[in-house]
Amino acid sequence: MSDNLNETANDFVLETEKRNVSVNPEITELLKRTIARLIRNGQQDLAKYLNEVYKSATKNYFTVSVVGEFSRGKSSFINSFLKREFLPVGDLPTTAMLTRIGYGEEEALNLLDKKGKKIKSLSISEESWDNLTADSFSDDFQEMSAEVTIHDLWLADNNVELIDTPGAGDLSEKRAKIIGDALLSSDGAIITVSATQALSMSEKLFIEQRLIARKTPFMMMIITKLDQVKKEERNAVIDFILQRLALWKMEIPVYIPCNVEMPDDKYQNIMGMSLVREKISEWVTSPERTERTENWLIARTLSVMNVYLSSLQEQLAILSADDEKQKELIAEKKKKLSEAELQWGDLRNEMLHRCHKCYDMLSSQSEEYQKTVIQNLQQKLEQSNEPQKWWNDEYSYQLRVELTNLSVVIENTVSSRISEDADWFNASLEKSFQTNVVYKKETICDDSVFENSEPSISLELEDLAKQKSMTTIGAVLFTVVGFAICSSIGFFPIITTLGIGTGAGLLSQKLMSSKLEQQKKEVQNAIAQSVPSVIENALYQSEDRLRQVYDEIVAEAEKKEKVWLEKQKQITEESFANEDKSKALSEFRENVKYFESLKKELETLKK
Repeated sequence: MSDNLNETANDFVLETEKRNVSVNPEITELLKRTIARLIRNGQQDLAKYLNEVYKSATKNYFTVSVVGEFSRGKSSFINSFLKREFLPVGDLPTTAMLTRIGYGEEEALNLLDKKGKKIKSLSISEESWDNLTADSFSDDFQEMSAEVTIHDLWLADNNVELIDTPGAGDLSEKRAKIIGDALLSSDGAIITVSATQALSMSEKLFIEQRLIARKTPFMMMIITKLDQVKKEERNAVIDFILQRLALWKMEIPVYIPCNVEMPDDKYQNIMGMSLVREKISEWVTSPERTERTENWLIARTLSVMNVYLSSLQEQLAILSADDEKQKELIAEKKKKLSEAELQWGDLRNEMLHRCHKCYDMLSSQSEEYQKTVIQNLQQKLEQSNEPQKWWNDEYSYQLRVELTNLSVVIENTVSSRISEDADWFNASLEKSFQTNVVYKKETICDDSVFENSEPSISLELEDLAKQKSMTTIGAVLFTVVGFAICSSIGFFPIITTLGIGTGAGLLSQKLMSSKLEQQKKEVQNAIAQSVPSVIENALYQSEDRLRQVYDEIVAEAEKKEKVWLEKQKQITEESFANEDKSKALSEFRENVKYFESLKKELETLKK
């Protein structure tokens, strides 16, 4: 192999940019040799692909999402973390769009459309966010995002990208799906909780459903706004948060990012922004992350080797045959290519069929979903003695809680099914064509699909609390009047009024119980009528997302099909073009031997 060839291979792999993951040198060396050999054999496209795989695996950002409900100090934390006041902050919901923050030589705030295309570039300042905050955000910007590049050496050294997400507590937030998708692709998450509103049940649900259930690899919790709590109460707030996490069995490290004056040194070991930075650096260099990256690299490299080895072996078989047999093999090859095109089509059609089956499964469970939500809400109603107040003040909130829980059940079920189908599809492609497609995970059903969950039914119910007060007053008056009447006609007052008052009380209690039961039945009927339409509408929206995921898998397969067919046709044409058969045979045998050796080394490393 010439020195010039080695330099070419090094240009492909050993670039001087800082790598995010330190890969085993043996794997890097094998990749260099593989790429060099592919270049030597004129396989520039495969060499370029492997180079991109390597860069993607080792130089991508380590993505950390900063999450939490509105006004929990997410943007303030990021400003403090980067020692720059560039994100808008305030007591009201501020950040309106998902904002990615990474290192850049030139600092800028770029606005991107839903496809990631830059549509506007602004300077980095708080003023640049005017009309982009939650209180002024228009529907036209629903699917936009922002990308901020900052000249921050810590971001550069650790190759970290921070994501500032919109608040999770706004139940009508239409960008919930975008947040969910960001979390799916995040390496880690920083959960912000405010010392003034520490760890609500909705925050517990968010952590369980968005982070723990989806196996977010790395997590930490930071306590913000501790300076807004009285000094003598600050330890108690931290105690409360730690106790709640222990009660909920959440093993999440907690930090206080900003130095505030404390009653004593009890929590000095978790205080300071430097500890937060150190923890993220630990995540970046985690051996577990390196291992996952190395396995992914080996798998992709083996996939390329299998494709190329298959083509080499086919050409070797054709060249080894005599002229008649060679023509026969080439004719057979062309026939197989025609059949392969049909097979690709069959596989794509089967994936679309599996998409229909996945939605059918979702629809068939709709009745069970409805029944569960209705039963849970009706049970909560039973615990209330004021159906009217519960319907007006509690129902919408309780419905959202139930629907949020339901969205996780649906999401987990559907995601599992899609993963199974994607695995089947890739196994079929690998077996027949030595290729595969990348399945990009997306949120199918989250709480955003239930945003139109307000009850469409209006109930006019009598105020029983007021009625109960009036009935009690009436019973007292009845007793007083009875006392006066009985005294005037000579009956013993105490015994007489006891009978009258008790009877009136019993009658009013019976009347109130009857009205209470009647109102509960009315509310139960309203629940049973309103829930199905909300769930059906949500499933309709989920169907669109479901089809989009399967369509993207199929579209990716179509791209791979074109590349595969082109490569196979190239093999056939090259078989005709080889005039020096003896030399060509020698080269093909040597190439097959070389790549089989590389493959064996990679498989050994994988084990």
